Amino acid sequence: MRDRLSNDPALMGATHFRMRRLKNVRSEMAFHVLAYNIKRMIALIEVRGLLTAIPT
Repeated sequence: MRDRLSNDPALMGATHFRMRRLKNVRSEMAFHVLAYNIKRMIALIEVRGLLTAIPT
């Protein structure tokens, strides 16, 4: 994963942050990473597979 990000930091939308201060930027980066991981899961197993994997 580090290799992918070192080549293109814009891949996760990490070229700039809307928030200031480390605490806020840390939270915003966590949302970027979460969105990236969800996009990858959807690409790998599609939405139907993702929904069946979530316990109800």
